[in-house]
Amino acid sequence: MQGKQSLEGVQRIGGLSVVSDGLSSVQSTTPANASPAVPSPAAPSPKPAKRSRVLPAWLWLSALAILVLIVGASIFFLRTNTPTELKAENVPITSLPLGDLASNTPANTTENLQINGQLQVSDSLLLAPRLQPSNPLLGELYFDTNSNRLAYYNGQEFIQVGGSTTNISNATNTTVASTAITNVTNQTESGVELQAAAPGTPQTGNFNISGTGTVGTLTANTVQGSGSGTFSVVTPQSSNISNAMLIKTGDSSTTAAGNLTIDTGSSVIDGDIITHKTFETGMDNMLSWFTTNITRSTAQAHTGSYSLAETGTAPNWGVIELLPGTNVIPGHQYYFSIWVRADTVPRTITASAAWVGAGNPVPLNSITDSTSEWREMTGLATAPAGATSVYFRIQGLAATGETHYFDDITITDLSSSTNIATLNVGANNAKKITIGNLTQIGSTSIFGGSGINLNSGAATTTINAGSLNAIAGANSSIQTSGGALTLTSAETATWGVATAVSGTGGDLTLKAGNGSTSGTNNGGSLILQGGNANAGGTSGQVIVRPQADSTTIFQIQNSASTPLFMADSTNMRLTVTGTNTVFSTLILNDSHFRSTQTTAPAIATPANCGSAPSAVITSGSTDSAGSLTITTGTGGSSTSCDTTVTFQRPYAAAPKSILVVGKTDAASAARQPYIVSETASSFTMSFANSAGGANATSYQFSYWVIE
Repeated sequence: MQGKQSLEGVQRIGGLSVVSDGLSSVQSTTPANASPAVPSPAAPSPKPAKRSRVLPAWLWLSALAILVLIVGASIFFLRTNTPTELKAENVPITSLPLGDLASNTPANTTENLQINGQLQVSDSLLLAPRLQPSNPLLGELYFDTNSNRLAYYNGQEFIQVGGSTTNISNATNTTVASTAITNVTNQTESGVELQAAAPGTPQTGNFNISGTGTVGTLTANTVQGSGSGTFSVVTPQSSNISNAMLIKTGDSSTTAAGNLTIDTGSSVIDGDIITHKTFETGMDNMLSWFTTNITRSTAQAHTGSYSLAETGTAPNWGVIELLPGTNVIPGHQYYFSIWVRADTVPRTITASAAWVGAGNPVPLNSITDSTSEWREMTGLATAPAGATSVYFRIQGLAATGETHYFDDITITDLSSSTNIATLNVGANNAKKITIGNLTQIGSTSIFGGSGINLNSGAATTTINAGSLNAIAGANSSIQTSGGALTLTSAETATWGVATAVSGTGGDLTLKAGNGSTSGTNNGGSLILQGGNANAGGTSGQVIVRPQADSTTIFQIQNSASTPLFMADSTNMRLTVTGTNTVFSTLILNDSHFRSTQTTAPAIATPANCGSAPSAVITSGSTDSAGSLTITTGTGGSSTSCDTTVTFQRPYAAAPKSILVVGKTDAASAARQPYIVSETASSFTMSFANSAGGANATSYQFSYWVIE
């Protein structure tokens, strides 16, 4: 064709039919590898005959032949619109320049080009950008003017093909309730991969999702950040209350819901190496154990030039560290390491780290050493309460004469590490934190390998529990830094400290606060006080009551632990004790000394006191002090009036002194009473002045007994 041609009706070129309804259809049944037939050139039109001239016969015959040829060609081209099936091997390839086609499509008629079969474009295909079609057909393809993406319609929504950005602004849905994004990948540039299959290479760049999103089932999948940066999941900011975030496992209708775990990744923990035996300069306190020879050797070394060589002289061999070993801190976590190697025969090696003071030994992993490489034995444990140090023990079974090497024996205090991953819950911004609830079935556990700190600042820390058990494995303290410490039991209940499960019970020390070091400050006082009474009730008492009686049930000691005041509940005695160099003194300031006794001592009838004498102990008298009255008899035979007073309860020993004096009148004093004898249970008094005694006369005396 030359130039543009207006096609009216139907023109047929080979196997291609071009219809004149505005390029409404171009149909080809020509196979992809076949060439359409090339049409014969049209015959030239005959010239009109001159009226005044008679044509010769041969010319008429020629004209008739040309006419037949034209008619035959016309019939061939105008025969029918149905494409003629051609064999691929008989039809050559024909190129149709679409730019040379013009359409005279009537107004208000949709322009379209239909190709039944495969369309192959050897160069680029240009699609003009446009908005998303409103009534798409299945398989429709267009280039989106907003996202600069190629998209196709899958019957429910347009799916955009991945490119250099992650902005899918027109992935709308007109037929279903949600929008599916499947296998949105980035091929060459930074972006985000959303894949239905296995995760691909992590992408960089921003990935923004707005609105509400629902994630279906995630089975053993991982969401992780890329590189060493921070991976954050936050809700959008807001001028008012920001959006809440919920992390929750799914509900279950038949069994327990899934577990929720929030944790950090594993860390390469450092710490202070408190022991490192390299044997470069000596034996590093390692000794022979059982029957074995140990030496420093240069035959093998894990690091440096030397190692410890053990050569057995019997099947049982061992190496042990000289006590006390390495100092440890109870509650700290320690990592133990021993590198081992065989000389000629590999053997199973066992080792342990034994605590000094308390606790079971820490077993290191048993290992079979090698003749070609060094292998490590390790152990991990927390120093128990009471442990002061730890030492190594290594042993095994081997033939006599075998040699095994040990090197780089180390202990690392992991609790001193600064390279530790931290799990923070509400550390920066949270104002209220709740962990667990009162309706849960199992207990809530909080573990801290190197300690647990509960710190509420100046506010109150409240622990409400059905029962509260605090069990410490080492020396412990409960103290305040500025206020009072109050321990309160429930009504009618007894507050106490439980005994040990086994062994000797621990001491309970109640200690007031020390004065601070910032100047001259007094220490706090320890006050034991009973509870207040209500209304007309009786206030509580401070009572010291033993589980069983003892001669030293209560003591007051000086700073050197020497008893000053001691209570004996067995013999019901109170003792004030001094020393040989410093006597104790009982001082009663503005006080009375009072002795009371339920039953007074007994007194016998006086002897050598006339006929029918009598004696009476005054009411209120006690074994230690009191008064008595002696009434002489008749007959003029009253002389010494020997009278015996028997204590209600015997003393531990005979009293050191008993004082008897006359009372109320001079006549009683004139009889000159004195103590004849004393025992632990009684004393006997007599009158020194037997002259001048009167019959039937009463004399009164006071006595004071000093044990």
